[in-house]
Amino acid sequence: MNFKTTCAVLGITAAAAFSSCGSSSTGDAAKTADTPGTAANATAAKSETVQDEKIYPFMLGGIYFFNGYGGPDRVFNQMIKPEVHKQPGEAGFVPELETAYVKYFVFPFKKEDDPGGAEARATLKEWWDIKNKEELEKSLNWLLNEGHQEVYTAYHKALEENGGNTADIGKIDLKKYALDKGKETTARLQVVKDNYAAFSKAGIKAWDLARYVNNICIAFQADYLSSDEAIVWLSKATPVARQHYDNWDTYFKDFNLGRLFWTGGKKDGNDFNSVASAMQQGDYSLYKYLAFK
Repeated sequence: MNFKTTCAVLGITAAAAFSSCGSSSTGDAAKTADTPGTAANATAAKSETVQDEKIYPFMLGGIYFFNGYGGPDRVFNQMIKPEVHKQPGEAGFVPELETAYVKYFVFPFKKEDDPGGAEARATLKEWWDIKNKEELEKSLNWLLNEGHQEVYTAYHKALEENGGNTADIGKIDLKKYALDKGKETTARLQVVKDNYAAFSKAGIKAWDLARYVNNICIAFQADYLSSDEAIVWLSKATPVARQHYDNWDTYFKDFNLGRLFWTGGKKDGNDFNSVASAMQQGDYSLYKYLAFK
């Protein structure tokens, strides 16, 4: 599957091709992916917790990888399950599950799928205007330290000081908040107003962090970063995520709200809300076991 093509229409970045991928269509992820076994086994499996600092930052961008691989149902049933020989609740199940995720989610954009990194470089250039390592590092620092979170903050402040979810958008003094007049500004203000109580205190930091991780993985395939360099960059996302969030569910809800804010509420036919929900459910979801903090 050409992952670049799949993600280009999403308004996000992605690398060239995932190995062993099929259809790029996600649809509604089926809930038949998990195999709970007995109630006792399900309880035992749930009690296990994974503390893995290697895979953790990759899972911060995992929604892109689940989507790129064809959706949660395909990931669980066609990729992860065949790698896991133990049953949920059995001793050794979670370590096998973790190993399976390492195989597919640690540097998911394989160099052999894009020899020389030409397509990955083209992706970074097309969607981020990144043409070299210097521009890459500048962009990564922006996503990590500022990003669209800074933009969202200005919009949220404009609403907060003018009535919050009851604000009259047309009466807000946009110049006071350094916001430009236009349909895009109005649309984004409306998104924040309509979802005023849904945003966490972290705002849309998850939206920036997930793209940060995704772009590092692309940059690795593009040969802008070695694996060691990529790991250093990825490790910077871990403390930032833990500073702002307490759990995966809130993190991915803010991701989707960030994406909605960025598009100004426009629909593009891709239901990342369903992907985020389904990929965290079932015994074959690593998010069920991977501790956020």
